[in-house]
Amino acid sequence: MKNPNTASKGFFARLLSPLFGESRIVRMINILAVIAVVTAMLFGVGQAKFSHDKPAGVAVKSTPERLARGEYLVKHVAICLDCHSTREWNIYSAPAAVGTEGMGGERFGPEYGMPGTLYPRNITPAGIGHWTDADLVRALTQGVNKDGETLFPLMPYMMFRSLSQEDLFSIITYIRTLKPVENQVPKRQLAIPIEVAMPSTRRRSSGRMLRIAKTPSSMESIW
Repeated sequence: MKNPNTASKGFFARLLSPLFGESRIVRMINILAVIAVVTAMLFGVGQAKFSHDKPAGVAVKSTPERLARGEYLVKHVAICLDCHSTREWNIYSAPAAVGTEGMGGERFGPEYGMPGTLYPRNITPAGIGHWTDADLVRALTQGVNKDGETLFPLMPYMMFRSLSQEDLFSIITYIRTLKPVENQVPKRQLAIPIEVAMPSTRRRSSGRMLRIAKTPSSMESIW
């Protein structure tokens, strides 16, 4: 149950206000939201050149090393579960509620500077178990889901595309092991269709193309 004194605050505001102050955090969230929208428009419309094909030849093999590395990355670097879980707001640092890890559903609304209402998706096997490894690579690095829909850039795929191939595969390996949690997440409601700003039929970031390297050392970048 959410703390009634913080229920009206946004996700990041509730998390960070004890450290920086509520008014400052709200301003920070508004600035980040504007940056996300402007980035979407500039990179999506101005530099889109290529189609979002799924990377070919993707088969992520689970190993103990990848599982351990993936757990570290998901929990402490990419912090996937910080957004894709519900939080214990009555506990210091608002940890993910036990049993909700990866199930999604946290609300990001316009009152916090968002151009509509957004909900992180269910990334447990109950939500993405039917996704292929290629689907996950495309979502994480190109911002396009299994159905070809463009993801809102609060999902930091523009940074994730800089991951090494081994780290990317490690994240996928660990996510596959999350406990399945059935949770029907509401669909997002944006002020304008995200495809207008970041068309799913186009490629961002100066036309950068990704492919899986033949060697496991790194993700190749094709310009």
